[in-house]
Amino acid sequence: MAPLDDDAKKHNQQLPGQGGVFNLVNLNLYHYAANNPIRYVDPDGNEVKIYVVIESLMPSYIGPFRSGTTARGTIVATDTETGETVTGKSFSGGKPYGDYAPEGSYDILTPNKDGHYRLEAHDSHYGDDKVEGTDQSLLRLHETGRGRSMGCVSVEGDDTWAAIDDLLSRTTTSSVEVESKSRNPFKTDRTDTETRYGSLEIIYATESPIRTAPRGGCSAEY
Repeated sequence: MAPLDDDAKKHNQQLPGQGGVFNLVNLNLYHYAANNPIRYVDPDGNEVKIYVVIESLMPSYIGPFRSGTTARGTIVATDTETGETVTGKSFSGGKPYGDYAPEGSYDILTPNKDGHYRLEAHDSHYGDDKVEGTDQSLLRLHETGRGRSMGCVSVEGDDTWAAIDDLLSRTTTSSVEVESKSRNPFKTDRTDTETRYGSLEIIYATESPIRTAPRGGCSAEY
């Protein structure tokens, strides 16, 4: 059994393949599918995979009822079919208030009229446009725009966003069923078929503080 103390973990994470067999996560056969290979599939392995590594957290405060935290880090998008990769910076939450996007795995689904991609959390209530165990909902992936984010993942730089959007528009896609209510509150008992462009993983490389900010959805349109 490989040593699991802090020094060993730090060393293993720097090895090719994120530690190989010395990283216990890599021994899980279904980690790629969030431990649910029936629901989350990528039969051809051809999709865009995006990793957002949060490197810093900055509290924001604009009043007794308006506070939050902005998470900043690096975003890496790769088309697994072509090998094309785009790297840049991103931020989430706290602009002007609100919480940042929770750590975890998300599907990248059909964009709205503004080109903002829906982020659907891999949880036991897949399709409800919410993040289980939090008050977060309506998370989106989009450009910086007016510089606002109350929970969405915002990509900094017009060129970086254009390159990531281009990868998503050209990738091999699939379809998933989700609830309709996030886009139309009058269709609470119906489902929609959404296009799935790939997956997004949010990883916090910095210690997450206790959350005191009001949580909610992104400022973007549905």
